[in-house]
Amino acid sequence: TPFAEQLQYNGFRRRLDSHISGFGPYEQVRLCKMTNGIFFQLPGEQENLNELDDRKNTALNLREYLPDLSSRGTYQRHRDGSKFRKAIWDVIVMLNPYNPRAEGLELPDPEQTRERFNTELASYGPKVQDRLQQIKLILNVMQQARRHLASVEDLRDSEPSRRWRANYDLISAQLLWYQVRLFEYAIGLEQFARKGVPARLKENPKHNRWYIREDPSDFVLPDELQQKLLGVSPEELEQVRDKALEGLRKVQEEHAGTPWSRRAEWEINRKTGVQFRTYYQAPPKPSKPVKRPKPPPPPKL
Repeated sequence: TPFAEQLQYNGFRRRLDSHISGFGPYEQVRLCKMTNGIFFQLPGEQENLNELDDRKNTALNLREYLPDLSSRGTYQRHRDGSKFRKAIWDVIVMLNPYNPRAEGLELPDPEQTRERFNTELASYGPKVQDRLQQIKLILNVMQQARRHLASVEDLRDSEPSRRWRANYDLISAQLLWYQVRLFEYAIGLEQFARKGVPARLKENPKHNRWYIREDPSDFVLPDELQQKLLGVSPEELEQVRDKALEGLRKVQEEHAGTPWSRRAEWEINRKTGVQFRTYYQAPPKPSKPVKRPKPPPPPKL
């Protein structure tokens, strides 16, 4: 499409993954259409592809989800002329991690940053608090995005394009699901920093480092302290989780055989939670003194 119609954000940071859309790149497909050509889409190597099975998008279904191949200017005028479509675009822009002014939306990727924490509370405590404050800010932005989408919910059924209805359905469910994932990240991190690190040190007194792994874990509920810190009760968190999963499953059913259904399935399979590991890091070995040759004596004049 001429502009993004889906979130470029995965709840933690910018998206680097991809899904098979069933359509070719906008510029190339539009060129073929304008010149009466044919665009052949053959299987090939794609980076960070989330679908590695043999399932195919239903061609008959995709006829109802064809992208708009108008010029960028025409597309933008049509999109902005619809209150419903404009609201979806506003949310995509609001959560655009590629915007330099939205750097706070992205949590550090432990696979890339190799972030490590010292087991001394005085060392890791302020860092954990900074991370929790960042998550609270992201949750506030997501709540604003959800309210903005909810303001056009009444227009959803009257939207003539199934493609735009699918965009709305998926993004609405994703925003709820991403909030749950962020809450689980924050709850798990705070509990581990407060209780987990001391417990691990009792078992392994020599361990002096710990780190975060973004692997699914058991669903963790907030304790009394975290309810005040994050402003969510166990009952509310479970309700949001169930509502998010219900929304994603609804996308699978209503838009079956399409990329939107595939993305909803992928989101569900991501699950929630983070895990933590502690280990011992030996101090660096002292470097041997380097023997430097003596400089030659100055010449006698």
